Amino acid sequence: MLQKVTVLEYDVSTKQRVEKEVEMEMPDPAIIEKERRVQEIRQRLSEIDTESIRPLRATVDGSATEFDANKLATLEQEATALRTEMKSLI
Repeated sequence: MLQKVTVLEYDVSTKQRVEKEVEMEMPDPAIIEKERRVQEIRQRLSEIDTESIRPLRATVDGSATEFDANKLATLEQEATALRTEMKSLI
């Protein structure tokens, strides 16, 4: 998307700054928003991985409680929803 913007340039001959209006290719705001959301999703997925470690370790060593099982199920549901949303954005 072309947009007119004002830039400052330095004119060597007059040794002054000069304002000049130019057209520049600017990114589409919708694309920027999608990229921001994808980054948020990736960050949350990483957090979910970290939050899963303790209940998963308890499951592996046989000491898991109902809380651990519920926590893993809740985190997996959230991760699945986030992955689906991310696929729709990419």
